[in-house]
Amino acid sequence: MAKTGGILLCAGFGSRLAPLTEVVPKPAIPFCGVPMAHYARAALERAGVAEMGMNVHHLPERMIEAMDGGRWMDRAREMHISREEGGILGTGGGAARLAGMMPDCDRFVIYHGDVLCGADISEALESHIASGAKVSLVVLPRPEAVRENVRQSLGMIGVVDHEIVCIRDWYKNDCIIEFSPRCFSGIHIVERGVLEAIADRGSVCLVTEVYREMLDRGEAIHACEPSGAVYFADVGTPATYLSAQRACLRSREYGDGPGLPVLCEGKTLYDRGDPSVSFGAVNIGDQVRIEGNVCLNPGASVSGDVSLQDEMVCAEGGIKPDGAWICGGAARAR
Repeated sequence: MAKTGGILLCAGFGSRLAPLTEVVPKPAIPFCGVPMAHYARAALERAGVAEMGMNVHHLPERMIEAMDGGRWMDRAREMHISREEGGILGTGGGAARLAGMMPDCDRFVIYHGDVLCGADISEALESHIASGAKVSLVVLPRPEAVRENVRQSLGMIGVVDHEIVCIRDWYKNDCIIEFSPRCFSGIHIVERGVLEAIADRGSVCLVTEVYREMLDRGEAIHACEPSGAVYFADVGTPATYLSAQRACLRSREYGDGPGLPVLCEGKTLYDRGDPSVSFGAVNIGDQVRIEGNVCLNPGASVSGDVSLQDEMVCAEGGIKPDGAWICGGAARAR
């Protein structure tokens, strides 16, 4: 029986989220109190992957520490860790190296560690296998904000009858046709042979190089679209990072949004303690020790002698990692 492996891509620099990512790797940044890559790991676990691997490069020890020392299945199993020490290998090179560490797996779900998406990976795998394609991408409807300019970033994908015919400005067989615009979720399903074919190419990007070459050759790339609405968030900048958390928490509290990411579906969003969450002004009294993560509205005010431990606070338009407030690109003492 064919085995599926899970690959977490966690080696990127997250430059758009700087200066926060100067001290915390982007996939390790807490989202509602849980490192973002935990959502990807949980989604792969729920899909029943046989093995799991993760690549690291930027702040590698911090990234591994955030993933429970490189473990999964409630710390019962070890991940394969690929340390890209000589230079970043890109999505393709990084995935190909990890595929080599999992020789018993026939296909791989490649999941960007900073992706926040509620898509059902088991459903996507069924769709991929039924299609017979070598590559499938999980795609989602285009957000309203980018529909007028479908060439804009956020991974523009053109779909016709569940087949991808356009990625950005590259068309299958170089034929420009009408299509339904979608965006790429950051989740790929790739057969082993595709990754083995690029194993010797060093640094290579799956989207801009491998998939573009497949379109040029007229090869099929399948589009897996969730059967229902799912949660999806772009957390590329500090502003979208804050707004995405607010939307996620609001959806949980008021039920006014699509399904939340795995780990947000249960009763507790935070990994320990009762969180303090506010979307307005808040006063935290004298000598208060906050044991869990805290997400405050950018306009909130914090007063009093506050002792903070192992958490991230979003307040006053800034982000506080490791004891240094970051606001408007500059760190300041608090």
